[in-house]
Amino acid sequence: MLRVCAFASTDETRINLAYCVHDEASKALVATDGHRAIWDRSLYQDAAKPFKAKTYLKTGDLVSPDWEGFKYPNINSFRPNEPDYCEPIEFEISEWIGKLKSKRAVKFYFDIDGAISITPLPVSVAIDMNLMVPLAGETIKMRFKYSRDAEGELHKLEPLAPVWIILDETCDIVVMPLRA
Repeated sequence: MLRVCAFASTDETRINLAYCVHDEASKALVATDGHRAIWDRSLYQDAAKPFKAKTYLKTGDLVSPDWEGFKYPNINSFRPNEPDYCEPIEFEISEWIGKLKSKRAVKFYFDIDGAISITPLPVSVAIDMNLMVPLAGETIKMRFKYSRDAEGELHKLEPLAPVWIILDETCDIVVMPLRA
């Protein structure tokens, strides 16, 4: 639950994104801050109980807010179309990334060869490392979206398409890249 809560919005002006919810269709706990989304399908006994992520993280209490008229983003709109993505590429996210605190975007480039760099790489995607802070110390797998050629084969990396991150077999994340 804590890893899902870490992806909920903490912006007080975006109250409708400061929640984690149980999505019935995907049977997952879901959270987003507008730049990244997470859906965790691991077993959690209280998954169907709504709670406010900010309150849970500060007090440990499960709080059922007034859900009347509540509109949460449809998680299916975040889900990648699997055939358009490459095979998973493994990356190790360093512990020091968890200590980043910057008000501006800190670009890190993730290369299709499994390299991470602060300078652009030939075939890479730029991601704001502030969005990756909850993943510090994790070994993750990323899948990048490719365009298709005339024969329908994966052809060219789309650097501005959502990046699909796989933590384990039950937890996926989608992160929007930065313009390089």
